[in-house]
Amino acid sequence: MTLSGTRCARLSASALGLTVALAACGTAGQRPPGGSAAVPATRHAPVTLPDAHTFVLPGPGGGDGYRIYVALPRGYDGGSRRYPVLYLLDGDSGFALATQAYRLLRVDEAMPDLLIVGIGYEGAGGERRARRILDLTPTRTASDSASATGGSAAFLSFVAEALVPTIDSLYRTDPGDRAIMGHSLGGLFALYALFERPDVFRRYIASSPSLWWDEGVVFRYESLFARGRTSLPKSVFMSVGAEEAADMREPFRPFADSVRARRYPDLAFTAVVLPGETHLTAFATSFQRGLRTVYP
Repeated sequence: MTLSGTRCARLSASALGLTVALAACGTAGQRPPGGSAAVPATRHAPVTLPDAHTFVLPGPGGGDGYRIYVALPRGYDGGSRRYPVLYLLDGDSGFALATQAYRLLRVDEAMPDLLIVGIGYEGAGGERRARRILDLTPTRTASDSASATGGSAAFLSFVAEALVPTIDSLYRTDPGDRAIMGHSLGGLFALYALFERPDVFRRYIASSPSLWWDEGVVFRYESLFARGRTSLPKSVFMSVGAEEAADMREPFRPFADSVRARRYPDLAFTAVVLPGETHLTAFATSFQRGLRTVYP
């Protein structure tokens, strides 16, 4: 199940690549559909996401900063209520899509009010991709030559000890109800967070998790975590696209079976294969299915 660092980089770049492509299509001076001349930039205003903003949080030890995106729930201003928080990995490429998908579900009261926090990166595209691979992989592997890997422990510490306290201090949050959602390597990280620091999050959405990483090292994390443990009061949703590559699909059922075999009486665990979905198309479907599952 091992993939090379080069393959990993290709998978990691794909989600960000869509964002870069869309941004390029929206540059000023482009010909409008059916038009014959460039439209002056002064005629256009940037598209903004209502009730959302962004700021930069310094990295550990004064390192490169993280671009943090925040979407407020409806009615937030002027109230005193506290809200559950959903932390979304790959915020640079997924924040707007996830926020609007959530708000669509919220129209008919299918979801509770949530504060959504996207975690992204400062820097150029190549730098962001390299940092993403480092942050979201729990181990270094001998085959990795193109990118640094194995930074999940440090990144999880940053999330738990810097980002979460910052969000809790700036916004009216419910510290007892945090969720995390990640796709691909982000899905791997979400599971890593479950097994390494289960105190941080209550709900988990692992979309197309890269269970193949380092010969399936996440199986070992799960096994070590289960030793002597009889309780796991969490809600976990996992999914994989039926049309994804074999190295994404093949470890999915064995891993889900391993978790189910623990028979934790207080664990709400769902693992589904999404018909017709590829690695990239699975993100949106998994996000909405996952939200409806972990917030019943």
